Amino acid sequence: MPWLQAISAEAFKEHGLRRSFGFDYIPHLVVIGKDGRIAANLNFYKKEQLQQVLKKLN
Repeated sequence: MPWLQAISAEAFKEHGLRRSFGFDYIPHLVVIGKDGRIAANLNFYKKEQLQQVLKKLN
């Protein structure tokens, strides 16, 4: 499955990606739905949940 990845030197600053996407650790998975909204925030170390999330979106 191809996907887009993002990195930001300012991710953990107050105004960075951390606040926008609501995560406190890396790596972190954010699933964006077809409507452009966040469909899921997943702890990377529980990534087995990703398949369940993707099934719900289809």
